[in-house]
Amino acid sequence: MTAARRLPLLAALSLSALLAACATTPPPKPLSQGRGAWSFAPANRSESAKLAYGIPNSDDVGLMLLCAQPRVKIWMSQPAAAPPKKIALRSGKAHGVYPLAPEGEALLQATMPAADPVLDAFAASGELIADQTRLDARAANERAAIRAFRGACPAKTR
Repeated sequence: MTAARRLPLLAALSLSALLAACATTPPPKPLSQGRGAWSFAPANRSESAKLAYGIPNSDDVGLMLLCAQPRVKIWMSQPAAAPPKKIALRSGKAHGVYPLAPEGEALLQATMPAADPVLDAFAASGELIADQTRLDARAANERAAIRAFRGACPAKTR
């Protein structure tokens, strides 16, 4: 086989191997790698307003904020390794550390005051770091979702 014929064959084999590897690789975890997106679910008769960070159009949610006035509940997926004892959130100059407790078999939960400055800074900037992982809102619809959550879960109850 000539070199001119081997090159397209090698390229096709390389592409096939790459596609096979992609098909067997699990999707990235949104919280651990900062590859998710923010979405807002308004309150309804059975649930409070929620803001979730996860893989769009899936059940893979890494972090969720649930309005539970006068607090906000923070839910996160429990990692397979030893669960962390706390979660640190930072937005701009505002930061806080919140103790985590198991919530069922697969979740960890913490609470923060609805008046926490981290929430105000997050709503204003769309920037959030959770335990050294950037979970920033990259798109305008994500920033709108964050502001909508803050409007549905204000610092002071009306």
